[in-house]
Amino acid sequence: MQDYLHNSADRTEAPRDDEPLFKPALIRGVGNVQLTAHQSTVYLNYFAKECRRLAEEMAAAAPAEADRILALYHIPDEGDKPWRWRTRQLRRTLAWYIASQPFGVIAGMIQYGHASAMMFEGYAGTSQSGFRSEIEEERRLAQLSDIVEMYEDWKAGINPGGPMRSKLVAEFTSIRSKIGDLPGTVVDDRRRAKMLSNTAVTLHPGYINDCFFYADHALCLKVKGAEVQPAFTRCQPARCPNSVVARRHVLALQSCIADAETMKNSKNISPIQKHAIEAQIVIYRQLLEQVER
Repeated sequence: MQDYLHNSADRTEAPRDDEPLFKPALIRGVGNVQLTAHQSTVYLNYFAKECRRLAEEMAAAAPAEADRILALYHIPDEGDKPWRWRTRQLRRTLAWYIASQPFGVIAGMIQYGHASAMMFEGYAGTSQSGFRSEIEEERRLAQLSDIVEMYEDWKAGINPGGPMRSKLVAEFTSIRSKIGDLPGTVVDDRRRAKMLSNTAVTLHPGYINDCFFYADHALCLKVKGAEVQPAFTRCQPARCPNSVVARRHVLALQSCIADAETMKNSKNISPIQKHAIEAQIVIYRQLLEQVER
C-alpha cells in the first residue's frame, strides 16, 4: 500500500522516508498541545477512512487482484455504516501482543497499571479463550524467526558469539549441507524452516544474548531451589554453554558498555565497585568482538 501511495504521489516531489502518509488538516500545528482521547479517535478513524479509500483504488486499478486486495486491506462495514473505531478497542489487542513478547507479562502489568501479573494475563486473555496456546504458538514462530535470522547472518559471514557458538555453527553447517543451501542455488523456505525448527525448540531470546536452554549445562540453575527454566537475571553470557550472541544483540551490548562506562566514572563509586564494573565491561566487549569480527 505504501508503494502504491508513493507511485500515486506527485512525481515532482519524492516523499521522504520520515514523511507521514496521512495528515489531516486539523493537525497542522503540533506544539505542546496534549493529545486527548477524542482527538486520538478522530485520527484513528481518519486513518481507517484513508485505508479504505486506498484499498478501493488499488482494487479498481488491479481488477485481477481485487478480491485479494480487499481481503487484505479493506475494513468491513458495521451493518450499512463504516466501522467506528475507538482507541479502547485496541487495548486488548495491544495487551495480547505485549504478553507474547519475552518478559511481556511483567511489562504489560506495569504499563496497564495492574496489581499483579495474573490480572494482566486475565486482561490479555484467559486460558479458556485459548490465550496460552496462542502465546505458545507465537513464541514458537518467534523462535523460528530468530534462528532463521541467525542462519542467514552466518551464511553472510556474520558468525554468532558466545560459548554456544561452535555447536551452533556446526549445526548450521550440517543443515546447509543437507538442504544444499549453497551460493547460486534456490532453497525452499519451508524446507529450510523445518530443518531449523529442531534447533529453535530450545531457543529463548534475551536482551544481550539468547539461551539455547539445556538444563544440564545451565549455570543459572546452579542455585538451590531454582526452577528448571532459563533465568536471564542470573545469566552469565560469557561462561554459560547455552549462551549465544547474535547480530541483533550488538546495539544492546553497545548500550550496556556505554551505561557501564558512565557508571564507572561517577563520583560515588568505590574502588571495588569500579573494578567489578570494569570486569563487566571487558565481558561485554569480548561478546561484541565475537559478533563483529
